[in-house]
Amino acid sequence: MNKKESNFSLIVRGYKLLFKVCPKFMKWQIISSIINTLIPFFPIYMSAMIINELSSSKSPERLLTLVLITVIGFLVLSIIRKIVNVQYSLHNNYAYHSLSYYMLDYQNKMKYTYLEDPDVEKLKVQIYNYQNATGAGINKLMYATSVLVTSIVNIITSFSLTLSLFITTSKESYSGILNFINKPYSFIIVLVMMILTITISMILSLKCQKKINNLYQEIERGNTMLMNVMSTYGYSSYINGMNEVITDLEVSVFERDSFIKEADKISIKYGISLKIIETLLTVLIMLYIAGKICTKSIMIGDYMLYVATITKLITGVSTLINLIGSLVYNNQFLKLLFDYYDLPDDRYLGTLPIEKRSDNEYEIEFKNVSFKYPKTDFWALKNVSFKFKIGERLAIVGMNGSGKTTLIKLLSRLYEPTEGVITLNGIDIKKYDYDEYQSIFSVVFQDFHIFAFSINDNVSCSLNGDRDKVIKCLEQAGFGEKLKELPNGIETIITKLYDNDGIELSMGEKQKLAIARALYKDAPFVVLDEPTASLDPISEQEVYNKFNEMVKDKTAIYISHRLSSCRFCDKIAVLHEGKLVQVGNHDELVKDEKSKYFELWNAQAQYYN
Repeated sequence: MNKKESNFSLIVRGYKLLFKVCPKFMKWQIISSIINTLIPFFPIYMSAMIINELSSSKSPERLLTLVLITVIGFLVLSIIRKIVNVQYSLHNNYAYHSLSYYMLDYQNKMKYTYLEDPDVEKLKVQIYNYQNATGAGINKLMYATSVLVTSIVNIITSFSLTLSLFITTSKESYSGILNFINKPYSFIIVLVMMILTITISMILSLKCQKKINNLYQEIERGNTMLMNVMSTYGYSSYINGMNEVITDLEVSVFERDSFIKEADKISIKYGISLKIIETLLTVLIMLYIAGKICTKSIMIGDYMLYVATITKLITGVSTLINLIGSLVYNNQFLKLLFDYYDLPDDRYLGTLPIEKRSDNEYEIEFKNVSFKYPKTDFWALKNVSFKFKIGERLAIVGMNGSGKTTLIKLLSRLYEPTEGVITLNGIDIKKYDYDEYQSIFSVVFQDFHIFAFSINDNVSCSLNGDRDKVIKCLEQAGFGEKLKELPNGIETIITKLYDNDGIELSMGEKQKLAIARALYKDAPFVVLDEPTASLDPISEQEVYNKFNEMVKDKTAIYISHRLSSCRFCDKIAVLHEGKLVQVGNHDELVKDEKSKYFELWNAQAQYYN
């Protein structure tokens, strides 16, 4: 985003986003604000008309007409207000969830490299912190709409009803101050006073917001640290005494309440100053209106009308000024949000469809592929070249940090090679349609997530999954016996976060669910990154025994530092320090006593013999 983007441009852009994400809410919020602001003017105006009639001709017919108009009009307007406010309330919660969904949807579609970028993660945490702690950002702008519309309607309506006060004069002659008040140009004094009041109010309001802004910036870092620590707090933290550090941090953050109290003092101080200025202006105008009555320029009923409307005018101007200061302050949070939404996406998403072949003859080839992670100079992979065909079982082995997971991220297009190309049937995979290409992979990474939904939802990734298929995939993944123990079967909720009847699963059981999820997708490529890392030896053997049944005619890629998986694979790729050092099957590779594979195998042989 352009750093020189003006405050006005930021606010306009924020409102464009609101009307894009929740247009119905914005429409009803504006209509509701207009109706709720205009309705109080109706009885004020009609009351002034009735009082004027009572103080002049006192016509019974005209008085009855005015009373009927007042009663019926107020009833009709009240019904309209009720209907509008109901519509507004209906869309209120939906708007909040729409904004959350919009951000989540953006996150799901953003370039994968940003998900692992600490600077982007920090930016996202800042946005959530400000939104949750202070309601700042786009949420602030959304709920400021009502205040903005109310203020503008108040100003326009009040000014329209008050205008006649300044242009109405008496034909009679007066002396002194009454003579001045009776002149058409007398309103200039009132106008100058109003402009002066507005200017002073704006200066005070901006100073107030600036001081409060500086205070909140001081506490933001502590809040961010506490949120990050609490999100990772667990048993190990408790056992190792980390709870004392967390408690100290929490106390230090809450001690910063003094800053919040200081912010309240600043608000009260400036608020009192603004109120005094407004009151002095109101008194001046009321004296001016009284003078108009003395000169018989206006009637007694008009006094009530003008006092009420001018009071609303002053309140509207004051509120608008405070709101402008608040929105200018809020722009720093909007900028964070738009910095996030403006992250560049230079991916070439491709357009070619995946070729559908009846003979299932597909071939993946890595050609001199090298890769560096963003913002690093370290080669995670260097000059990797090999190929494999659909239907093969490929094991990728090596020590931790050798580049195994990186290779799979490149294959599935989560990252793009820094150098070299990866091809599918001779065509650079970047040229294939991005979503269609990724649809051919079912991947279980080491950092998979199981959500606080039902087992059915977790496996099928849908609210309407195929129950029989879910059960079959669970059994293939080795979760069948556990499933029989559950009274609610696949409708059992994971964790007790949202359901007291939910169950807690071991890491190994969660891993089986993740494998079942990959099988349910039924993609041509099944990629399992450390698929048995959290399983006990018996469960691990169970998974491998069912390996062929699980993947059938699919291409299976195993990433593992446990070499037991290699026995089940047609081809083994050995990585070491980012380089491909060997390719072959188990019997071929284990014969070379000087090879890396032989070294790894013999280091783990005690577990397989």
